[in-house]
Amino acid sequence: MTVDKPAEPDTETFPIRVLSEKTQVNTVTLRAWERRYGLLKPMRTGKGHRLYTSADVSRVRQILAWINRGVSVGQVKSLLDTDSSSALASASRAESEEVDPHWEALIDQLVLAVEQVNSGRIQHLLQDVLIQYPIQLCVSLWLAPVMERLQERRAGRAGMAASGAARALLQSELIRYALLRLEGHKSTNGQSVLLVFGEQSEGWRLAMTGLQFVDSGFGVFFVNQPCSVEASVTLIQSSGADLSIFLQDGRFSPADEDILEQVAEDKSLYLCGSAGILSSLGESVQVYRSTEELMDQVLFKAR
Repeated sequence: MTVDKPAEPDTETFPIRVLSEKTQVNTVTLRAWERRYGLLKPMRTGKGHRLYTSADVSRVRQILAWINRGVSVGQVKSLLDTDSSSALASASRAESEEVDPHWEALIDQLVLAVEQVNSGRIQHLLQDVLIQYPIQLCVSLWLAPVMERLQERRAGRAGMAASGAARALLQSELIRYALLRLEGHKSTNGQSVLLVFGEQSEGWRLAMTGLQFVDSGFGVFFVNQPCSVEASVTLIQSSGADLSIFLQDGRFSPADEDILEQVAEDKSLYLCGSAGILSSLGESVQVYRSTEELMDQVLFKAR
C-alpha cells in the first residue's frame, strides 16, 4: 500500500481547487485520476488534506497531453512511466489510426443507450466518462460526435422526428447532469457568470461550459430553459454577474438586435452562436462562433 508523503516545509504547496484552476481539470477528475489510476500522489497535511506543487501541475499537463493524443486515461500511467522514446512511438501509433477505438466505442455505447431510451445507462455513461476526462475533450471527442450521429440517422418525417427526440433526450440528460454538478458550488475567485441560451440553440453545450467555469473558480448561474432575447436581456441586466453569456443559433430578428443594443455597452456580455455572427452587433458586442471558441480565445487564453 502506497502512503502519501507529508508536505515538505520548504516546498510551495496549494490545495486541490488551485490545481484545478491552474490546469482546467475539475477536482472530481483529479481525485479519480489519483484513486482509480494512481496518476497523482499528492502530499498531505497533518490532518490528511491534499497538497500539490508545481510538479503536480506539470504532471497533470503531461496527462492531458497524452489524453489529447487519443490515449485512454487507463493507459496513461504506463506511458508516463515508460522512457520518452518508447512513449512517443506508442503515441505515433495511436495517432496513425483513423478513429481512436476508445472514443469510438464510447460513442457507440452512448448512441445505443439514447436510441433505446435507456436513461439509466445514459446517466451511468455520463457520470463515468465526464468524471474521467476534461469536459472540453468530452465535448469534442464524444458528445458532439454522438449528436452528429443521432442527427444523421434519419429518413423521412418519422426519421426526423426520431432524431429530434433522441437529441432532445440526450440534451435533457446532459443539462440534468450539469445541474447536479453545479449545485452547491460557490465562487472561489470572487467572480460569477450567468449562462443563458436562446430558443434556437444547443443548451447542452452551454451547460458543459458552465462546468468549465466552475473548474476555473467561478460561481455559475445556469438558466436551464431556453429564453427569448427579451427575457435574456432582462436576466442579464438584473443578475449582477461579472460575466454574461448568451448562446443563440439561427438568426436574430431586427427587433431582437434592437433589444440587444440596450446592453451593447456592457463589456461583460458575450454572444455565442451563429445568430451573433450573422448579426450587425459585432461592432458593439463581443461575438464568438461558439462557447468553445470563447473559452479558448478569451477566458482561458493565458492558462
